Amino acid sequence: MDLPWEEKKLLRRISEYKVEDRISSLPDGDCYIRCPQLINLKIETRCYDAIEGQIVVLAPKLTNFTSVGTFPITFEDSKLDNVYIKLRGWIDPMNISKKTLKEYYRRFTIMLPSLGSAKTLSLQLETIEALSSISNFLVSSPSPFYNLKCVKLPHGFEEASLSSIVRSYLLSGSPTATIVATLPPVHADRVIPSTLVEGTCNDQVSSYGVNTY
Repeated sequence: MDLPWEEKKLLRRISEYKVEDRISSLPDGDCYIRCPQLINLKIETRCYDAIEGQIVVLAPKLTNFTSVGTFPITFEDSKLDNVYIKLRGWIDPMNISKKTLKEYYRRFTIMLPSLGSAKTLSLQLETIEALSSISNFLVSSPSPFYNLKCVKLPHGFEEASLSSIVRSYLLSGSPTATIVATLPPVHADRVIPSTLVEGTCNDQVSSYGVNTY
């Protein structure tokens, strides 16, 4: 169906609000994202309380996923190629006790097995720092990643600075994976609130973003 541009824009905004409303009610149940042609997905949250419900993604063509924060998520029939895990902007570590912060970071690792099929894993500095702070927990945890080709470190972070425990946690499930440095970004890396950037949640969608606050 070929709609006028203004009607497409309106439908896009309606879809955005419906998805956000459903995700905001995750404690009461699951949220399903069904997009058969979806390729790129970004989900951003500022919530750090425990959530009982799950985000269930049914997108067989999904290859690129970016997460900001932590949330329960399951991918059905998706083989992720590229995963970018960000924590900057999720919580303010300066206003939380170290003990509570570590509890949040341990909860963050619960999400990672859902991303286990990733071939390329890109990490933000804050993500590496979070994993390093719970090394005592990771030392007895199996790697959630079984299909990695490489792990991309943030620009300016030296491989030698990566602890052996974090390295093992990331790579031990993918023996042939390598660690690579990231080139300087063209623009400063900022957390930008995601929106629906293309189309609506139907067969024409290629990119999709969801905010949960």
